[in-house]
Amino acid sequence: NGTELQVFDCQEKTLEEVSYFKLGSGQDYRASAWYENYFVTGENGAIQIYTFDGSSEELTLLTTESITNCDEIYSLDWTYSGSYLAAGVCDLSGTSSLHIYKFENDSLSLQDEENYGSKLYSVKWSPTGNYIAIGGQEANDGHDALEVYAFDGTSLNFSCSVCFGGFSTSFISCLEWSSNGSYIAVTGDTGEFSSKELTVYLFENEILTETSSINYGGPGNRGYSV
Repeated sequence: NGTELQVFDCQEKTLEEVSYFKLGSGQDYRASAWYENYFVTGENGAIQIYTFDGSSEELTLLTTESITNCDEIYSLDWTYSGSYLAAGVCDLSGTSSLHIYKFENDSLSLQDEENYGSKLYSVKWSPTGNYIAIGGQEANDGHDALEVYAFDGTSLNFSCSVCFGGFSTSFISCLEWSSNGSYIAVTGDTGEFSSKELTVYLFENEILTETSSINYGGPGNRGYSV
């Protein structure tokens, strides 16, 4: 038994499996991301990049980047140019961090990293790749659940953060930028006394401002994808 990575063709408005790759057994695979013919996934405490040949419909393992003391990789995202890859990594001590890798000559090299706190569930580049938004549960003291960092191609610099729920049980499960990079949509669980499971923030002059929200139906309801 094991886990399979499956690729489907949907050109004819129907899903047809065209390829699969057998991954390891006994693992949870929470993160994956496409960039052109490159496909990345988190596997066995490492980032693995595959290439996909549309003609032969085959997946081939290209490179593996091992992460010391990694327990799980919760989120992965490419920049629109494919030059950088972000990873939300949880280590064996139970803390999470944002890792930024440069992808060049079919290999990854770590550029910078920032500690987040307990669980870092979602990482997402802005359309231009000069900002990255991250979210999860129990961020570090002095920071709130939704954080934005500026990235200059070499290093990360904290830009701003904003509360999402504000309770110990609150968490962000997924976030997404608008196509123009002006807004960030966030979903998750805002906790027992709040019902804003989908919230949209304006990102302007490196400040996050809540603009709208949706109640999914009361306490205990949560969102997982935007």
